[in-house]
Amino acid sequence: MQKSFIEDFFEKMNEKLFFVLVILVQLVFIFQGLDFADTGFAAVFYQRIFSDPSTVTFNFMFWLTGIIGGAWLKLFPGLGLLGIRIAGVICTTFTFGISYNLLKKYLQTGSLRLSLFLIILFLGTGIREFNYDDLTALLFMCAAWFLFTGLTREKNVRLFIAGMFIAANMFARTPNVLGMILILAIWFSGYLNRIQVKRIVEHSLLFIGGFVVMSLGLFLLMTSIHQDIFFIKSMEFVRQMSQNPEDNHSLLLMLKLYVSHYGGGLAI
Repeated sequence: MQKSFIEDFFEKMNEKLFFVLVILVQLVFIFQGLDFADTGFAAVFYQRIFSDPSTVTFNFMFWLTGIIGGAWLKLFPGLGLLGIRIAGVICTTFTFGISYNLLKKYLQTGSLRLSLFLIILFLGTGIREFNYDDLTALLFMCAAWFLFTGLTREKNVRLFIAGMFIAANMFARTPNVLGMILILAIWFSGYLNRIQVKRIVEHSLLFIGGFVVMSLGLFLLMTSIHQDIFFIKSMEFVRQMSQNPEDNHSLLLMLKLYVSHYGGGLAI
């Protein structure tokens, strides 16, 4: 198939220049508009998570996102909301970089760059502060990278690290616990490569072990700064939402979403 002019343009572009373009496009749009709903929801959480956590208990289902956002505000207090947007650009850029490096060996360079650039352009035109969506995407891509390279390069420790990232993602946004379904990739890879069941089980246990170790570590951190009580209270909100079939975050609806998305990916 003949490449279009724009695909050819992106393919010939220097890789470093391409990444500079990706960053600049995001920076251009961070000065637009103000969203008082989502922006305030996130900004107040980051502002109060260390000083007055009891007032943002509901947000603790995004605890790790709040910790990172709160730490960012502590480091750069003078930047305010602009600083939160810069943090979002950094997060999205890292996600972009991991995605690009994971796929560039398997897809045509021009098409890949154009596709990822359009995604960044689409995201950038919206009002984007650092939030749990950004962190969720980054942690999922980190988990995917370690899982893929662990399986293809037979690096067992990477499977353990992949499980750790899934656990971290659960604390960034509680429903992300469903990311544990990625363990099926280990079994699917084993099936394709005719790996012995014993070996597949060992890989799965490494993945689960990473998840457990990181979960315990983050919960101990949470306990050490006396925020576990707020996290537990927020889990009650999550329980109520998961049991409500009309809620967009109901457990059944989210499971169907994961199955349909991963099923569609496998079908392709």
